[in-house]
Amino acid sequence: MSKLSCAYRLKELLAIAIVFSLAIVALRPDGGFFVWCKLPQNISAKVLLSACAEHGVSFLPGTRCYANGQGDDAIRLAFSFQPNDKIVEGIATLGRVLREWQR
Repeated sequence: MSKLSCAYRLKELLAIAIVFSLAIVALRPDGGFFVWCKLPQNISAKVLLSACAEHGVSFLPGTRCYANGQGDDAIRLAFSFQPNDKIVEGIATLGRVLREWQR
């Protein structure tokens, strides 16, 4: 496995491990640079994006991945571009926002 492949795999595993601690179901990709995540019940990806953007965090809401507008219960997290510390910081922010809503 190339060094680049190993680095991306590490980032993918880091993102998935953190997301699992947030009551989000992360689906491990067979390839690519994204992690598909199902949100807890009654959480809107579009509303969550707006709240996270206030803290400088962005992701792709699932609705942008479907032609018919479904997918508001899912998000796509990119992990290839950002350094590990930014991945941790971004997902920690996502987790804080989710925990505030679930109180």
